[in-house]
Amino acid sequence: MSKTNRTLLRNTFRTAFRSKERFLALFGIIAISTGFFAGLKVTSDDMKASAEQYYRETRLMDLHLKSNVGFCEDDLHAIAERPEIAQLYGGYSEIDCLKVSEQTSDEIVHIFSIPENAAKAGNQINLPVVTEGRLPEKPDECLIEVNTPDVFHIGDKLTIKTVDPESSILSETEFTAVGKADLNTNFSSYQLELVYYPLCSR
Repeated sequence: MSKTNRTLLRNTFRTAFRSKERFLALFGIIAISTGFFAGLKVTSDDMKASAEQYYRETRLMDLHLKSNVGFCEDDLHAIAERPEIAQLYGGYSEIDCLKVSEQTSDEIVHIFSIPENAAKAGNQINLPVVTEGRLPEKPDECLIEVNTPDVFHIGDKLTIKTVDPESSILSETEFTAVGKADLNTNFSSYQLELVYYPLCSR
């Protein structure tokens, strides 16, 4: 080691020793930042892999088509015949109000259907992951999203107040919650959602 390098090293240790508090603070900041950055680098790959595995297992849709006037059977057949479409199904959805109690205001709820054979078909698109209870099997049964408030429980009777009864797709306005499910289509931190059996639709 040359004389210049020895002098530089000696001055560095001397400065660190004379201001130990500042040196330790800077060392701690650098160590935490390095650890945080290394964790982010590793975690991002793990999160992507976990998300991909979850979406593959629940068969998350690649494309969601919506229409204010709806789709007819001919529309669905025309879409299904396209070579790039591997699978599709038609469903219903609407936003209504859910009566909680006489003392509280109504909750806004997103209601959507699942195919009739969802409980039997293993290749169902957007398959709900039932965490408690079971899938709906009757027109007046439904699932509730797993992140809904604790005020809603399995076995509860849920009364829906349709925004526009004339155009509502629901033939039932009272549902029994038979299960809770994790929905792969719910990307928000909280959104009150009900999944109902398709025979409820008009």
